[in-house]
Amino acid sequence: MSHQGKNNTHATCRRKPAKLKRTLAPFNADELKYLAWNKSPLAAELVRQYLPKRYVQIVLKLLDLSYAAGLFDGEGSISLAKTRRDCGNGFNFRLRVQIPQNCLETLRTFQERIGESGRLGRLKHRDSYTRPIHLLVYDGTHAYNVLKKLRPFLVRKADEADVVFSYFDTAHPGRHFGPAGVPAEVWEIRERCHQALGCLK
Repeated sequence: MSHQGKNNTHATCRRKPAKLKRTLAPFNADELKYLAWNKSPLAAELVRQYLPKRYVQIVLKLLDLSYAAGLFDGEGSISLAKTRRDCGNGFNFRLRVQIPQNCLETLRTFQERIGESGRLGRLKHRDSYTRPIHLLVYDGTHAYNVLKKLRPFLVRKADEADVVFSYFDTAHPGRHFGPAGVPAEVWEIRERCHQALGCLK
């Protein structure tokens, strides 16, 4: 490469920060934070331009999860729902994660970015609703996987997620104990986790 070519290359490199500054100039600090959390096309383009290629997909995925966690912290709920059974104790607990929202596209975006299978439906209309309310629901293992992905970014619901992880680690929710049902000591752990989750609401 000629000396002139090298100079041109260096000039181009020196112009990048100025270009970035001009690109961001119209935005204040709060707006920049909004761009990052919502993974706007501008945020994604900045990531692609100014990060080494091997980090791009990782950072874009983190932007996806941080957006999803922010939405879930504000709008979502975590529950250990009681479900009836024909054997054993007569009922059991099932993990459920759900988000109600009047914007269907918001829930579809969440579902796409979180990458887990869930049920997306519409709630029965009530007179108090000014617009249709949609509900995204994850059950069982899918709900657990959602919380695992979101946990590093959660704030308000971080403690609730930790109770769920303790439930899965100690209460053996996926184990079948046979016709006699769940042993008393295991059932006590499940009840305690259920109560702890309720206390955090």
